[in-house]
Amino acid sequence: MRDIAHIIWIAVGLILLVGVTALALWKGGRDERIAAIIIFIASWLTPLFQDKVTYFPGTAALILDGFITIYFAVLSLKTRKIWTLAAAVCMVNTMTAHIVHLMTPDMNLYSYLTGIGFWGGIALYLAIGGGVWEEEVRRRYISYRDIVAENR
Repeated sequence: MRDIAHIIWIAVGLILLVGVTALALWKGGRDERIAAIIIFIASWLTPLFQDKVTYFPGTAALILDGFITIYFAVLSLKTRKIWTLAAAVCMVNTMTAHIVHLMTPDMNLYSYLTGIGFWGGIALYLAIGGGVWEEEVRRRYISYRDIVAENR
């Protein structure tokens, strides 16, 4: 049963990763596109840093996630878009899981990977997807406002 759940977990994550990246590149604004590309690249780099015996991501993944956390925090302060705050919070939670693992080396593998997989994966993809939706709503509002202004 655990193997099936693991396969479903990985499949959902990959579908969201590819789907949200494609959606962001198609419909997203500049910030959404950059964020999606960063997360897409980081998601493919992380397994390269993974310990092949224990499957723990390792220090390189911690550093990579640290840079991504800083990126989303700065982006959130600069853009004032709601999704960037959600993305920054997701990455802070991911970093918390990394730090807890460093402080507790005998931490359960599934707890650790679920924490970083959910917050640094699924929840983060959903935040970026929400950003694409937010950008589309903004574009429609601006278009509607321009149409109304022209007809006055």
